[in-house]
Amino acid sequence: MSKDIHQIPRKSDFICFTALLHDLRCFDEELSEKIEDADTLTRKMRNTRNVFVSLHNLKDSMNRIRIEGDEDFVSQTRSLRRELEFIVHIRNKGVGHLDRSLLERAAQWTPEIFLSSSKEKDDYLIFLSYKAVLE
Repeated sequence: MSKDIHQIPRKSDFICFTALLHDLRCFDEELSEKIEDADTLTRKMRNTRNVFVSLHNLKDSMNRIRIEGDEDFVSQTRSLRRELEFIVHIRNKGVGHLDRSLLERAAQWTPEIFLSSSKEKDDYLIFLSYKAVLE
């Protein structure tokens, strides 16, 4: 079976973009929900980190394929590619890889993590940790 005859590369791109679209729509829905308690806020922080992974995957996928279509579509796609460039830095420093220098700054900026009262409450400790990394 020839990959070219059956358009396997294009079909694999379709699968990739379908999954990414679903991920981003789900994250948008979850992040748009009302914050009701600390658990909801912590979930939103975790989802925020995951959004950056999906956006990074989108950026990589867009750079891998040749975009075809009318002039306006191609122009908007190129613009989106440029706008997604900052995702690499965010994903590499604070999401995909927990960068040591970022974590050291987080430890300095959020000293309340290390109070004994914070350590007694797992939910609060998790919340503060996500907050420190995202800030």
